[in-house]
Amino acid sequence: MKLTVSNAPLRAVACIGLILLAFGLIFLQLAGIEISKKIAAAGLSHQQGHAYTATIGLEARADNAKTPNRSTVALVENGNRIGVPHSLHSEIGNLGAGRYSHWGDSLIFSSSDGSSPATNGRIYEAAYRWRPYPAIALPLLVLMLYVSARLTYAGKVFSINIAVLAFFAALSLAALEIALRKTTLFDQLSDPTPFYFPKYLVEADRLISKTGFIDVNGFRLNEKADDLIESLKAERGCKIVVLGDSFVWGDGLYPEVRWTSKLDKMLNCRVFPFGRNGWSTVEYLGFYEQHLRRLDFDYLLISIVENDPHPRGRFSAYNFPPNFMPQRQNRFDLALMLNAMDYKFVLEESFAYRYLNSLVKAAGNSLPLERGSATAPPIITHGYAGWLDRLYKDDVYSIWESVLRDFKSVANHKYGFLLTPHDLAGNRKIFWSQITKTMTGNNFLYESAYPDIIKLFGDQARPKESWANPANGHPGDATTTIYADKALRLLERLGYKQAQ
Repeated sequence: MKLTVSNAPLRAVACIGLILLAFGLIFLQLAGIEISKKIAAAGLSHQQGHAYTATIGLEARADNAKTPNRSTVALVENGNRIGVPHSLHSEIGNLGAGRYSHWGDSLIFSSSDGSSPATNGRIYEAAYRWRPYPAIALPLLVLMLYVSARLTYAGKVFSINIAVLAFFAALSLAALEIALRKTTLFDQLSDPTPFYFPKYLVEADRLISKTGFIDVNGFRLNEKADDLIESLKAERGCKIVVLGDSFVWGDGLYPEVRWTSKLDKMLNCRVFPFGRNGWSTVEYLGFYEQHLRRLDFDYLLISIVENDPHPRGRFSAYNFPPNFMPQRQNRFDLALMLNAMDYKFVLEESFAYRYLNSLVKAAGNSLPLERGSATAPPIITHGYAGWLDRLYKDDVYSIWESVLRDFKSVANHKYGFLLTPHDLAGNRKIFWSQITKTMTGNNFLYESAYPDIIKLFGDQARPKESWANPANGHPGDATTTIYADKALRLLERLGYKQAQ
């Protein structure tokens, strides 16, 4: 494997050129190239108040319910960046001042001064930075550095071991990329505990999550409505409010398959599902205290899932910042040459990096890494399993129990807790036993799906057929039917009668 260039000056020029190209590639990977998409005034759609919508595409970069702060798209008005990204859609309409949100394939935005961007004559653009795909950039960089090194050491003894290793690593990466794109060999389609989800399944999951209607506050509805709170106020019949997280939102499901939708069909009352992905008990009880406590409705159902004891948010005298106990899953990410802001976007484009990243995280996040306590925050864990285990240690779990007890003095409606386990494998059986003990020990009114889930799946990992969809392990159709039946039983215990 000799590389010889007899002319020394030519060799030097070639070497310098390759090094400059290598540095240029690194700079391009880090800095990127800013690209702007002009927003045509004629294509704008007025939403409400100050909010206008334009279709800009770039869905792979957009915010969504799972990653509400992912987009790096900036709003540009007459050449100047303006506004606050990732704004709530209700705030864009009510407050304006350049607030915007890149959601799905749309940019919901407002002008800087409250004027209509459709008629004020200003030029609006959606700007973002483009970077080369790592699957192409990394092997190319290795090749350029290798060739420049051989040119530099031409005529001298030069070990090719590292170069050979780098070459075969790049070759293997390319082969893995092709295999992941063209075959299902690595897709783990029948594995009940996969560490990797192929892109086509992830895209299908995203399409499902885009069905239904999202109101200005991010709540998911079966029928179009601008604001679920206002709909609740306007309803004149029997009304049931449900508080919860992604199980209520219906992550991975079509809206009609959610347990709240099934419950709605069983009743003479209308069900109002106030659910957000990732909400903790502190957060949704805080939402009730701030927005729902003084409204008129008949019953309140509080959906409990295993990660609800997370101390985050504000309720009553409790105030836990996001860094009190962050859920860190990216400690072992393969962040090769990547700017952190665009990292997730790049992984979505490179199948091989996505696969290897999932593999490394699955191995690395299983390590017992933990520090901090409730009295000496932050509480740091790594990986979802370690984070979930930490929620059930006394210092953290006792906070959750105190929050539930204090809700008694805040509640202004008849309420009960619906316990919604979906999997009892591993430590989950212990977690739910602990939650059940909390419910009975504090005389809370509750119904639990635990007996039905243990009968359906045992204490083993659920088969994929019971998932919301093949790329989303949230509860599927059979499980949500159980939840709906238990919710009806809970309502009957609260005093609901079918003829109501």
